[in-house]
Amino acid sequence: MPNGLNLVAFYFIRAIILSFWAIPFLIKIAPLIMDNFKFSNASIKNGLDGTV
Repeated sequence: MPNGLNLVAFYFIRAIILSFWAIPFLIKIAPLIMDNFKFSNASIKNGLDGTV
């Protein structure tokens, strides 16, 4: 089954390339995501405390 093996190798290489491309993007996006999580956690806590 050389054809199936080629397909697996192709997808594997493509996944590696995409992950390398995504690393700088994730580094840029991660602080924004963390800020969003902090904000949502704070708003949930404020809502539970009753001090909106």
